[in-house]
Amino acid sequence: MFNLERSTQNLQVLASFKNKTATPELLKNYTGWGGLRKAVYTPHIYKELKKSLSDGEIKSLKQTLKNAYYTPAELVKFIYDLLQLEGFTGGNILEPSVGHGVFMEYMPQRIRRNSTITALDIDQVSSQMVKTLYPDVKIYPQGFETFHPEEQYDLVIGNPPYGRDILTDVQHPDLQEVCIHHYFVAKSMRLLKEGGILAMVLPSYFLDNVKGHVRTLIDREGGSLLAAYRLPDDLFQDAKVTIDLVFLTKGKTSHPWVETQKVTIGTESKPLNVYYHTHPHHILGQLEIVPLYDRTGLTCKRRGDPLALLGQRMQDLKNQHLARLARDIACTERQQQELDRVKETLLQSLQALCTP
Repeated sequence: MFNLERSTQNLQVLASFKNKTATPELLKNYTGWGGLRKAVYTPHIYKELKKSLSDGEIKSLKQTLKNAYYTPAELVKFIYDLLQLEGFTGGNILEPSVGHGVFMEYMPQRIRRNSTITALDIDQVSSQMVKTLYPDVKIYPQGFETFHPEEQYDLVIGNPPYGRDILTDVQHPDLQEVCIHHYFVAKSMRLLKEGGILAMVLPSYFLDNVKGHVRTLIDREGGSLLAAYRLPDDLFQDAKVTIDLVFLTKGKTSHPWVETQKVTIGTESKPLNVYYHTHPHHILGQLEIVPLYDRTGLTCKRRGDPLALLGQRMQDLKNQHLARLARDIACTERQQQELDRVKETLLQSLQALCTP
């Protein structure tokens, strides 16, 4: 079975978009076809798609079926909140897999008005819709592997495709042996300016893989982890995948993150990134070891409302930020008082010297 309601809504948006009757509000209802492979290959759905899309557009859409997922708005808002706490107020921004544009929709105006934004997507239809909704964004309907800019970026953001697909990039041949999500992160880090930030929604395999990852490469090239948050495997519509909100920077931090360490649940053990061993409160769910295909694997299951927990983490971060600001202000005031005292002492000494 597939999500008929979501499929029908997508078809309605596509039909209106083709007929040039779609309003911005309607276009924002488009969620793409990630996780809806069965729907696209169902005869009556495919027949409706053919009414609105060309063969080339359908071909590009099919390339996203197994590895593109709709990003919940709450995750996007959390990412921007954390970026602002890190001091990001705007700059040169890249989204290498823009999808239906949710990261454009929820970008704070404070950041947007101070930024130049570039976005890509291999899905021609999604690219056209994003361009219609956000004419100030430079949109390129192409895959990330064919994108070779001369400029560098202050921020790379988004929810890249997941899966075992391998991409061929002539300018980054050393990344041709890693899965698609590892490729997106490693190449994005190379496109960052010094001090730039990468903020992405990634499958847990990025941080937990023992082999076939790019963490060592990123570390060797000067990248490191700012923070990560693990979320349950049921947050994406029509897909089961444990995800991490990952924040990397082109620079060094104090967080160990390249290696993994075993976590034991019941009688089994699985690798978990060392960051989560030192930051267990960033796991917003219950870790479990479950059957995955022909093996068992580590996953994160819902424990309460993960989005509410994420909101609480953000409130905690804001409180900590305010506390640091208060300490900094108090420190500055003390420094000013000490400076005033030294000035007064010097003035008195000068007056004494000048007095006959």
